[in-house]
Parts: sequence; C-alpha cells; structure tokens
Amino acid sequence: RQTHTLTSLTLTLQHSFFVSSFFCFFLKKNLLMGFLAEGQTLDWDETQKWADYVREHGVEQFLSLYCRNKHRVGDVALWGDEVEYIVVHVNPEERTVRLLLSASEYLPILQKPEHQDPKTAKTLWRPEYGSFMLEATPGQPYQKQLSELLLVEPNMALRRATLEAMLKPGERLLMITAFPRMGVDTFTHPPLPAGGHKANSLYVPDAVINPHPRFGTLTRNIRKRRGSNVSILVPLFMDAHTQLQPQLPSPERYLELAMRNSTPVQSRRRRADSAPLDSMHRVRSASVSVPGTSQEHADASCDPSVSKATSTSACSSSSSSSSSSSSPALFS
Repeated sequence: RQTHTLTSLTLTLQHSFFVSSFFCFFLKKNLLMGFLAEGQTLDWDETQKWADYVREHGVEQFLSLYCRNKHRVGDVALWGDEVEYIVVHVNPEERTVRLLLSASEYLPILQKPEHQDPKTAKTLWRPEYGSFMLEATPGQPYQKQLSELLLVEPNMALRRATLEAMLKPGERLLMITAFPRMGVDTFTHPPLPAGGHKANSLYVPDAVINPHPRFGTLTRNIRKRRGSNVSILVPLFMDAHTQLQPQLPSPERYLELAMRNSTPVQSRRRRADSAPLDSMHRVRSASVSVPGTSQEHADASCDPSVSKATSTSACSSSSSSSSSSSSPALFS
C-alpha cells in the first residue's frame, strides 16, 4: 500500500510538473533549471524533446528527497506572510490612475540588504507576474511562539514604508486584489496598445508582464500548449454607470489578430453583459475588472463629492471589497 501510494503521488507530481510547463525554463546551454534564473528560455515546441528527461529526473529527485527526509521528526513549523503591491501612476490634473509598468525597476534596490547579509535582512523582495507589481515577505520566517504574531503587522508596515519611500512623485501603492480598470481603455503608464507575441491579448499589452524571462515564457507557452487563447466571458456586475456597448479593438487591429491568431477572434469579442478574459493576466484580474465602464464615469464615481445615494462607484462595483476605499483617497 505504501509503495502504491508513493507511486501515485510521484505520478501526480510528474503530471503536474509537466503540464504547468515549468521545464520551459531550462537553459539551452547547460540544461539546468533554476527558480527565476536568468537565461534563454525555450518555446513550447522546443521543450518537447526534453519532456521525457524532465519527467524521469523529476521523479528520481522526488524519490531521493523523500527517502532522505522521510524519518525527520520534530521540525519547528515556520510560517510567514506575503504581500503583493500594485504600483500606480496618479495624474490629478487628468484625474487618471494607471498601472506603472516600471515598478520592477525598484527590485534591485530593495534587494540590496538581503544580498549584503541575508541573516539580518528585515524584508525580502521578489518579482511578481506583473511589471507593475512587487512582492514582499518578512526577512526571516516566524517561529512557533505565540508572541511571534505581534511581529506580523509591524513588519507589514515596514515593508510598505520601505517601498513608499522610494516612489517618485505621482506614484502610489495599492494593496488590492487586482487593478479595477485592467484592460479598459488606456490603463497603463506609459500608454501602450494591446497585443504582443506573448499573451496575444485583445485588451492588454505584453508590457504588463514582468520583463523576467520566466513570466513571458510561461504566458506564451500556456497559450501555445493549448493551441489558442483562453476565451472566458464573466458576467458583469451592472450598476448605474455600466455601459452596455461592447468596446472592441480598432478594425485594423481586429483584422491583424484575426489573420495571425489560431483562436477565432470573434469568440473573444467583448459581449455587452460580460467581461472577456483572453490571457493569463486578465484571468488574474477577473475579480475586480469592470470592462465597459468609461473613464469619465469612473472618475465621477470615484469623486468623494458625488453622493453615494446617486452613484455606485465603479471602483467598488465588484465582488472584491478591498478596492472600494482605495481609489477615492487617491484624489482626496
């Protein structure tokens, strides 16, 4: 029974490991896989010749680690937390809040204390999927003592203060599930048109993806493995300012995508009552996307002077309550 259970577990890990396309990060020169290692990534078709190698060695390495550690006892349960920050650019004159696509440039500076002395670093910083995102954790894991709970909030505050101290004028932090206007009109700073060879999205540019090779390759290979973009229609939350007219790409852009994309573009067109998801980053932001809400309506509904009785805020017209109080404060 133990052998059967172990075999089933290894096969499950093998399958999960394969279909998630983690092996796309093998380096062409030395075939070594490192988490977030720099190097040249492989396209989906190129990875197929290494698929058996990855399956075999993945199972062997798992069995080796299992046999080496199966009798360990008495380990202290270490724990911690992770906070993902969204960095935005605020323009009070134009009354716009847009994703800052250069947020990842702060990462090398934030990681300097960790590189100098990992044992004394109070915070750790890591890249996230979006080029407008940063991820932070405590510098050291928390221990089993109950008093460790008292360290969580101060460390969260330290992480936010550390990053905020580095921001330039007009840049602000958001700690919300996702950016409410992702994929709607002009939502990035600098403004960029939708599309790109990685996500091939009708609504978001490839520049929203972190420049690290891992993230763009993951996005592209997921699409190539399944043979098309995803095409999901999520029902919209309808409020007083929701526009029912679908917002489609320009005719030129529509024709370009129709000619080169394996997914029928018609299937990814925006329906009046639904939010379309056609790529990985759009799926990540599904919880608070409000496609079809115009910029002027979003501005009006985010204005604290507008009566709540007559205006349902586009910043909070979603299932995520975490975004409802952030946008009005940006203009206060």
